[in-house]
Amino acid sequence: MNKRILLASMFLVLYGAAALAPTTAPDFTLAMLPDTQFYSQFPAYYPSFTGQTAWIAAHRTSDRILFATHVGDVVQNGASGSTGNLAEWQRADAAIALLGDLPHSVALGNHDFDTVSDKTASTRFEQFFGPQRYAGQSWFLGASPDDRNFAQVFTHSGQPFLHVALEWRASDSALAWAMEVLRVHPRVPTILSTHEHLQVGNPGPRSTGGQTPDSGGDNSALDVFEKLVEPFPQVFLVLCGHFHGNGRRTSVTRLGRTVHEVLADFQSDPNGGNGWMQLLRFHLDRAELAFETFSPTYVPGSSAGPNRALDPASNFTLPLDLEVLRDELDASFVVRLREGQPNATGSYSSTRDTYIGTGAAGSTPPGISQSNATSLVADGDGDQEVMLLAFDNLIGTAPGQVPPGATIAKAVLTLTSEGAGAESAHGGRLHRMLVGWGEGSTHDSLGAGVQFGLECAVSFDASSAGQVGSKGTRSFDVTGSVQAWSNGAVNHGWAIFGAGGDDWRVRSSEWATLAERPQLTVVVLDPCPAPRSRCVSNANSFALAGARIDAIGSTSLAAQSLSLVASGIPPGKSGIFLVGASAAQSAFGDGYLCIASPIARLSQPLSSDSAGNLTLALDLQSGPLGAGPLALSPGVTRHFQLWFRDPQGPGGTGSNTTDSVEIQFCP
Repeated sequence: MNKRILLASMFLVLYGAAALAPTTAPDFTLAMLPDTQFYSQFPAYYPSFTGQTAWIAAHRTSDRILFATHVGDVVQNGASGSTGNLAEWQRADAAIALLGDLPHSVALGNHDFDTVSDKTASTRFEQFFGPQRYAGQSWFLGASPDDRNFAQVFTHSGQPFLHVALEWRASDSALAWAMEVLRVHPRVPTILSTHEHLQVGNPGPRSTGGQTPDSGGDNSALDVFEKLVEPFPQVFLVLCGHFHGNGRRTSVTRLGRTVHEVLADFQSDPNGGNGWMQLLRFHLDRAELAFETFSPTYVPGSSAGPNRALDPASNFTLPLDLEVLRDELDASFVVRLREGQPNATGSYSSTRDTYIGTGAAGSTPPGISQSNATSLVADGDGDQEVMLLAFDNLIGTAPGQVPPGATIAKAVLTLTSEGAGAESAHGGRLHRMLVGWGEGSTHDSLGAGVQFGLECAVSFDASSAGQVGSKGTRSFDVTGSVQAWSNGAVNHGWAIFGAGGDDWRVRSSEWATLAERPQLTVVVLDPCPAPRSRCVSNANSFALAGARIDAIGSTSLAAQSLSLVASGIPPGKSGIFLVGASAAQSAFGDGYLCIASPIARLSQPLSSDSAGNLTLALDLQSGPLGAGPLALSPGVTRHFQLWFRDPQGPGGTGSNTTDSVEIQFCP
């Protein structure tokens, strides 16, 4: 880095621009860096970039900054020219390096691909901002297989937050990867950062750029919201850049969660953006999230361009009650079913779907099965096609199932309407099936098709009318159906009838791309308080993100079906499960002791398997949990942790620990 530029940036950080002093100190702050492409391109503008990151690092403690996210377009010219645009990438690399070990993320923008806006290759981005950049950082959870999408975690007062960075116009494979990240962190409040999402305005419309409505491929902001945000109740915030200006919108998903989406991009201001960035101030006691726009290099009355710190569009406060969100996440669990998608027991493979028709118009013969169709059809005229869709093994007592008699907080069915003529002005209606059927079923085999009151219910449980007039992904409330099945009705799935004369088509479970197959998401109220992750874990020789411990099964003392599962442990190493009466956090080996006296062993040393996992089925009626100072009774809370050997661990002590899990037991 040019020393004069760095010194100039540091001078501005420390002296030239007034340090931002919020009137009321936030509980913590997240720094958001919008499009820095012109700073990287032009040396004259570069001090704004280094000024931003140096300021963040210098004020990490005073402003309680826990995380920094760059929303893409790190550089302007991709990998163009004979040097592959090396100078721009080196500048960006040096600027981001000033963040030090602060947890942070850099999203892949359209200008960061080797050829601008061509997603074929991103070799320069991967070279400078791929997963190797974050090696050894305990807060880095990993990257997608193509190294274009990333996940991180940061904590406040021992409570984790998940952050996911998505590439520009995320591909179906990127969304499938992100879905898996969210699936394994169901109770962790989550922030998404991506490049192009919201447009300017309040409410700003979601961008439609990047849609591939007739094939699998990339996704627009509309698609990302419907596929990734709508069905995952832990997502509460989406951040983006790309469009110059500010935009925001607040939505309530069909799962009843409030999601804020916020755009900031100042690249069209003088000097490549005048150093403006956004500071997200989280005020937990006031249940507010304040957005403040700040520049370490802009000098009011001297610098050209508007003072964004005074612009109401750039500085505003949104309601955000994270305590309520965590309580809601902890008070429920999610069952999510989609063909081929990982779940609690492996990979789900019990979707049934097909469609039948009368053959009156010659398109869907009444006696020929459509079991291998990649799209399902419902039409109110012509061949009178009816979709049949079911998710088998939905109700049961095994992990990943809805328990019989459970209270369903919400259930949504997510369907993708893409391909030629897939949209429908009239949509369709979902009726619960009353009889059994198979993927080989036809109009004839069902005895003159599906008839109201005989093969299916007369009334419909959900309708897509008015929602599928354009191609894309939509979610529909099917809480009534799933509650009926939980209450004892037999789950035969749905018959979906066309509500008018234009056919409605949706991707089937046979569709090649997982992210567009039918998905059922069920939020189940947990009759017992949900286990809660506590404390933190440090990197070990096997897992950069550290080892973690989870509780699987029921926290009911009567059920006797609770197990502790530790993951991210060096394979073949011994570990001991521990229980404590209360929470703590003190240095212990390479990690932390997260439980407090009295403490007892729950097991003799056990060896982790080849995947780095250890499982212990808890005996709730004998041993330290059955008698003595740690004995269990309804309403009692205990804290659990695993200590394990790690001779090659980064801290050199030879051992490490997981985080901890807090469990309140019920009768």
